[in-house]
Amino acid sequence: SVGDEAFDSYNRLRRHCGAKRATCAMFAIFTACRNSGQCVAEGQMQDAIRTFMHVRHVPGAHKALATLSADAGELGIGSRRPSRYYLNLEMSSCRGMFGDRRDDYERFRGLTLLYYGLLHGNDKRRAGRAARIALDDVGVAAAGTREGAGPR
Repeated sequence: SVGDEAFDSYNRLRRHCGAKRATCAMFAIFTACRNSGQCVAEGQMQDAIRTFMHVRHVPGAHKALATLSADAGELGIGSRRPSRYYLNLEMSSCRGMFGDRRDDYERFRGLTLLYYGLLHGNDKRRAGRAARIALDDVGVAAAGTREGAGPR
């Protein structure tokens, strides 16, 4: 399970690396979610780590990856598949904008996947831009971009 993988990775990182607990936890949770295709927002991961580990500062996923990737690679911990984490997160966060219009949502998903493959930049930025473009193409305003966000 995702939890077992994250726990195992965390323990191995803590034993073999000199990184802080919160950094190891963020790396372990993020890579376990990424490997399983689960979409959990970075803020939710950070809140959970703060709550359960009683720490104030939890680094973001990119900081944790940058800090621990080399050590984790030596331990055989890391991503086993290309990242679609941010893409899946963007698409699932837009699901509510479509209500009962399943056909429009499926069209949005297809366009988002197409644009994601065409855009350049890091995964997070590409996913966000692809979703915004696809929302516009389908005729749904992205929240916060226009007054009366919703179907046109």
